[in-house]
Amino acid sequence: MTPLQVARFVAAIGNGGTLYRPQLIEKIQPVDGPVTHEFKPEVAGTLPLRPDNLAAIQEAMSMVINNPRGTAAYTLRGLTFKSAGKTGTAQSGSGDPHAWFIGYTQSEADTGLPDIAIAVIVENAGEGSEMAAPLFQALVETYYYGSWQFRPRFASDFGQPTYTPTQFGANATPSN
Repeated sequence: MTPLQVARFVAAIGNGGTLYRPQLIEKIQPVDGPVTHEFKPEVAGTLPLRPDNLAAIQEAMSMVINNPRGTAAYTLRGLTFKSAGKTGTAQSGSGDPHAWFIGYTQSEADTGLPDIAIAVIVENAGEGSEMAAPLFQALVETYYYGSWQFRPRFASDFGQPTYTPTQFGANATPSN
């Protein structure tokens, strides 16, 4: 499965079983004008699960983050948005295993923003709970707050500039 297929699947789990056609554009709107075209979600199918089985999967995914014994509970302890997910570690055949985490938010009622589903796969990075889950948190916080609210131990300054880049390169000044 591709990351997009996994994200669609986890979104369907989070929304009650409806699979939607992926789309990248929500609307077309000029900077100083009204919306000229809005793209509505298109239903592509439903998960072939009984409601009680879907509820069991949703509860299990919630426990991964919210139960103190969940595989991502410690890593995501600072996440302030109601979410559910699943950690994973896949053998790679060469080098360290691939770390992955899939999850979805359940915070639309609290934030007014639509819930999102995310699939994080980090090749040859190790454990999903240690490497992919913090990236899920960074993406969720960026979506809701506009930036990270924490700094994973392995994070670089990528995406967090401390200076304004110029055409002459980082921190460079033009010569006369």
